[in-house]
Amino acid sequence: MQQKKQALKVEKEQLVAQMTEPANSSLPYQKVTKTAAIASLQDQLDGPSKVYERYLTAFVVWEQGRTAIQGDVDTSGSVACLIGMIADLDTLPERLATLLFQRRGKSLEIFAQIEAEANVYREVYKPVQDFSNEHPLINEQFKLNFSVSIVRKAGMSEKFFAFIGQKVAGSFCGTEEGEKVFGELVDKHDCSSAEGAIAFANDLLGHLTHDQRGKDPIPIPIGKQLRKQQKITELYDYIYSFGYLAPEYNLNLGQKMLSQLSHGERGMLLLMFYLLIDKENIPLVIDQPEGHLDNQTVYILLGECIKEAKKRRQIIIVTHNPNLAVACDAEQIICAQMDQVSGNKVTYTAGAIEDENINQMLLDILEGTRPAFNNRDEKYYTAKA
Repeated sequence: MQQKKQALKVEKEQLVAQMTEPANSSLPYQKVTKTAAIASLQDQLDGPSKVYERYLTAFVVWEQGRTAIQGDVDTSGSVACLIGMIADLDTLPERLATLLFQRRGKSLEIFAQIEAEANVYREVYKPVQDFSNEHPLINEQFKLNFSVSIVRKAGMSEKFFAFIGQKVAGSFCGTEEGEKVFGELVDKHDCSSAEGAIAFANDLLGHLTHDQRGKDPIPIPIGKQLRKQQKITELYDYIYSFGYLAPEYNLNLGQKMLSQLSHGERGMLLLMFYLLIDKENIPLVIDQPEGHLDNQTVYILLGECIKEAKKRRQIIIVTHNPNLAVACDAEQIICAQMDQVSGNKVTYTAGAIEDENINQMLLDILEGTRPAFNNRDEKYYTAKA
């Protein structure tokens, strides 16, 4: 038993001795060293794998960048788009010519619709025009005619300059100067035909793509001339869709359009409609139609209309002009007289021109009495002699 205890004691002392050996030879130190060596070896074994993983990650990022740069024909600024654009340069003139031809075709279709609307006006008023042509008095004396033309709408200039600014460079720069250039273009072209309308549109566009104020036209982008919020596509639509054109119906008296007639001429034209063109046979009452008309017009034109119309309807005229009452051979004259002394009492005397009393009233009231009539007659005769 004593020997066994002694052996255990020796073994204990040996273990203590091992535990108290220098640090570089102790078991804990050896464990730490070996663990670090194992980790170092493990890192050396995993290094290629980690480098490969980093490579794969970098390659994915590079591939994504490459794909973005390569792009496609629809991605602006990409290699594929630029290559496609370079390839299209050779075909660009042909494509441009095709597009211009298509634009012209669409403009012709639009103008054809405007022309069709004008033809509707012509068809509606054709019976009146035919009647005017066949009526000797209208055709020879009045030369009345109806016309339908395609004209520019009012406010065209304002609409155009709602697109184009006048404070930048370009043919239309400057408020007064730009409007003057635009007006000259409008006056230069006749838009009553399809070819004239297209020529105007092309000329207008030419002034937008080139500054033509100088001797030599200078190219200028349209986009620089647009007002804010305006789109170039809408400007093109405005120019080539002819929204500024419309059919206009005109009534002409000889070479004068209705808008150019005086107040009296317009009144006479209206009377002519009632007297000659109107198919009604009911009585027609006219109050002083000679207003604003000279006596020559009253006698030659208005008088002839009245004499023609009274063949089929009763005409009642209030007048102070002998060229209507007498020269138109009125069947009955009614002379109205007011007595202011008797409380403005009105009396009427009626009868034919041949009636002696009526004849005298006509001479006194309309001609200014016999002496006045003779006096004028003598002077006219003297002037003629």
